[in-house]
Amino acid sequence: MFRRLVLAGVVVAVIGSVGLAVQPAAATSTSAQTADNGTTMDVQFDRDAIHVGDGTGVQAHMEVDNVSSGAEVEITAAGLSEGALAAMIDGDMTANGVRTTVPANGTIPVHGPPSCTTGDFEFTVQRSDTGATATAPLTLTILGDLDVQFERANYSGTPGSVVPVTIDAECADLRVGIADPDSDYQVSVAIDDDDRNHTLWIDTAEPMNASQLFTAEIDANTSGYRRSGTLTKLNGTYRLFVGSSPRTPFTANLTVTPNGTPRPTAEDALSVEVYSDLFVTNDDSQSRPFPFGLRDLNSNVPVTAHLRNATADIPSATFAAMVSNGSIREDPRVHRFENGTVPLFIPAGMRCRTGELTVAFQRLDTGATAMAETTAAANAAVGGSLHRRNYTVESGSVLPVTLTRECHDLTLELTRTDSEATASIELGTNRSVERNETVWFDTGRAGTASGLFRSEVGTPTRNTTTDFSDGALPLGIYSLRTIYNDHEIDTATLTVTNESADGPPSDSTDGSSGITTPTPNTIVPPPTETSTTEHTTADRPTTDPPTTGPLPTVAITDSATAVATSSETAGTGPGFGPGLALVALAAVIVLALRGPER
Repeated sequence: MFRRLVLAGVVVAVIGSVGLAVQPAAATSTSAQTADNGTTMDVQFDRDAIHVGDGTGVQAHMEVDNVSSGAEVEITAAGLSEGALAAMIDGDMTANGVRTTVPANGTIPVHGPPSCTTGDFEFTVQRSDTGATATAPLTLTILGDLDVQFERANYSGTPGSVVPVTIDAECADLRVGIADPDSDYQVSVAIDDDDRNHTLWIDTAEPMNASQLFTAEIDANTSGYRRSGTLTKLNGTYRLFVGSSPRTPFTANLTVTPNGTPRPTAEDALSVEVYSDLFVTNDDSQSRPFPFGLRDLNSNVPVTAHLRNATADIPSATFAAMVSNGSIREDPRVHRFENGTVPLFIPAGMRCRTGELTVAFQRLDTGATAMAETTAAANAAVGGSLHRRNYTVESGSVLPVTLTRECHDLTLELTRTDSEATASIELGTNRSVERNETVWFDTGRAGTASGLFRSEVGTPTRNTTTDFSDGALPLGIYSLRTIYNDHEIDTATLTVTNESADGPPSDSTDGSSGITTPTPNTIVPPPTETSTTEHTTADRPTTDPPTTGPLPTVAITDSATAVATSSETAGTGPGFGPGLALVALAAVIVLALRGPER
């Protein structure tokens, strides 16, 4: 009896092992799929315009419909830099905009822009799972009524000191002046500035020279200096005004006396030491990200940095993200460096950009400035590694393929292995290149290249071709290749099936489970990018890749790439575990039927 009880327990254990053996096949169902069909969405703003003079608080909401809560999207807007968008929308800066997720209520808050940019802009929202896009217009405008306010009603200083005066101007150009109520002395200057607020430094030691009396911010232009009357020194109470005369309603008081607030003088200077004359924009491992050192000031003196030669390739907002590590919700010109060094970070919007950077630094206590220069360069390495070795997708679905690209054009080619039918897309370079870039294959629209391929918004594409017939991509096995200058960089296998979501997962180069085959009219969720895997081409007969010829680059030795290993293990495969369990079960039953030993 005891032997039979033991055998019964073994039978139960073996049956349990059979259940466990077949369990993984059912565990790859639709848990990672979204509820929507992935092909359509609607985007609109809850208002037509926002006023850029209203600050950087939430000014509008972007309403995203027909997209699941938590879905990842990228938002771009032609004419607005990625730095400006990163200040307006919470998320991670990309090469062309900002990446964020759709909240549970379907509305994305939009803050006021960091500078006084105005105009009509079209915002594009792109889904990260399928590449589908939708657009919505928004106007950035300035209020017509000017409401100027001095930051303080009364300013004070000592004779010979420098007094900073800040004015909330709501993005308007101004004329600011000083008048003596007891004489005909009056002096003023016109300020042309793109900032919401203006700061003007008044050197009380220079009342007779308007160009030395006033110091404006480093990103502002001053002109139209005017003076009437004479005043040998500023010593008393004077009227500050905005407008053509002191009779305007926008005024404040300036008191200069020996008992006034102690302030530094114009002789308190600023100097900058350049630690590095080269800054590599696509080298995340560079060991010294501190190109500038500030001198001749105490550690508690705030200093601002501004890119004097900003261009469309490197706009001011992108440079602001470099010196603030992406946090530019406030006015991008104001950055406080209290440790004596100015680090330059590499936001996604700066990757692969090149050029000379002329940076001006300004003390916020005296207005004193200093200039420094460094060069932004790009690593000349060639890259185009695919993030997986094997992809599987159901015919009619959308498959995201992520690759790592360096600062050059790259072609992604799809070829059917049993025929000559091919399709390809060439990814160009604009101002910057996303390190991990996604291309989507819409396998239901194989007959047109524009339908089969979707690239990230902002990535220029050209020479898209297809030899496939209209309709869905035929079932079968395809080869994926990345190519640079006719040189093969990396390869992978794509299998198009008609299997349901219960099919087996495909391999991935990092050892994780592959993508789950979806049900019809669904999408394939993109792989989780926890790290970048560089794939070797040592196992294929290739020639050495060329460098990127005409780019203004600097040659830097690449780190060794990791050799991808197969995730398949000898002696394992579908059905091996269940088969072994069934053999063991049969043996136990035979022993049980023989009865107890005598």
